[in-house]
Amino acid sequence: MSREHHSDPDGRDPIRSAFDEYQRPPADIVPRHPKAAHSMADLNAVAGQALDVTHYAIDGDGVTQHRERVTVTHPILPKGTEQ
Repeated sequence: MSREHHSDPDGRDPIRSAFDEYQRPPADIVPRHPKAAHSMADLNAVAGQALDVTHYAIDGDGVTQHRERVTVTHPILPKGTEQ
């Protein structure tokens, strides 16, 4: 029993040609590890302090503003990393 393939005009199997013409998608253009906005010295300066933080949320009522008092801890770093 023979199977007939519907082929391209050039005689190639369409599935085979799809694999032959496959190209990988481009790499992510968004960096996976964005640069820190602050230095370690900046972070250590606020570590251990309580600060007022304002953030916003979007819900069915629109944009709401929230204020909280937070305590900033010292950064947890891998062993061998300087603070």
